Amino acid sequence: MPNNRYIPVFNQTVFNNDQSIPSYLNALIRGGVCCGYEKISNVDNTDVNTLTVPTGAVSALISIEANNGQANNNIVIRFKENGEDPTIAEGMPLGNYGTYEVKNEENLAGFKFISPENLVQTIHVLYYK
Repeated sequence: MPNNRYIPVFNQTVFNNDQSIPSYLNALIRGGVCCGYEKISNVDNTDVNTLTVPTGAVSALISIEANNGQANNNIVIRFKENGEDPTIAEGMPLGNYGTYEVKNEENLAGFKFISPENLVQTIHVLYYK
């Protein structure tokens, strides 16, 4: 496919080079076999959570679903991939309907997250090998 071709996605134009393909399309475009799904529906601001990674998984696609009482522009979770615990004020932020791809086994094992709000959030995870 020539480099000047594009894919329209949710009212934005995404060119087909490695730097501009959103993570939620990466597994679809590049292939990979889904080897598991996890729904974590008890994410709040009291405990740091981790993933339950299936054997053989090398990446994951994470999707965030906010509690009904959460404002759409608020941060729904904060996360870190290096094994350190995020806090309600520190860590990479993701909002409602946000997606994030975690690559390689070490980052999957070190992925930790928490909600900065006193609301229960839901995280959906697809694992790939």
